Amino acid sequence: MKAESKAEGTNGWGGVAGTLAMALGAGAAQGATCQAPAPSWFVERVMSARCVACWAAAGETWAPPATAVVLDWIVPAEDDAPLQAAALSLARERWPAGQGSDGDPVNATHTAHRVWPLPARTSGLPRLQVQDGPAWNGYIGLSLRVARSTAAASLPRARQPDWSAWTGHLALIEQVPAGSEGSAVARQVVRGVVGPLSLATLAAEPKFSHLQAMRLPPEGNAARWKTLGWLSLNGQPQVVGGGGGGAGPAPATPP
Repeated sequence: MKAESKAEGTNGWGGVAGTLAMALGAGAAQGATCQAPAPSWFVERVMSARCVACWAAAGETWAPPATAVVLDWIVPAEDDAPLQAAALSLARERWPAGQGSDGDPVNATHTAHRVWPLPARTSGLPRLQVQDGPAWNGYIGLSLRVARSTAAASLPRARQPDWSAWTGHLALIEQVPAGSEGSAVARQVVRGVVGPLSLATLAAEPKFSHLQAMRLPPEGNAARWKTLGWLSLNGQPQVVGGGGGGAGPAPATPP
């Protein structure tokens, strides 16, 4: 995955979007801060926009542990595909290598899973803060802020970790309760995403911040939106902000 930033579900920084981003930067304390306890697993479920059976999950036998943050990614297909309205092109990059469909997730007839163990929070991990709000005129302001770990904060620049290996993502999530919208299981559907954002500047600066004004999907339910951010080291999630929490046993390998 390339280190430059990508944004989906947004409409740039002009007009209303830029105004909202500046408003969030000036009054972040008024926004909702996502500071849930640290989860122990990061689970990604990836399905094709064609696969109604994947979404329904009527025969799903594997369930992520209660201590996991779960994201649902929908890979775009043709315009009239049943799940196309919630599809993002970045979802294709989340498809695990070697999981059938001749390497093409668009043709998949099953849900692919990626399961990442998350390290316990220690002084060696960067600190992450995710904020959202205010929402206005179809847009919402999002903020991702990262600070060096407690251990790294006191190190000279020459002894800093390789921050070029770290990236951040910021996502707008639609929470779909189990038994609604035709899904037998609860979903956290990624509806808009910014990233990967390079954290290389942490080698010289103690903090990193990114503000983004994101367009809310017009067909979504405003009561279901939430913001989620995560930091990855060499592509593997390490720190999550805005997800569930706790600690638990390793999940069984998904089918």
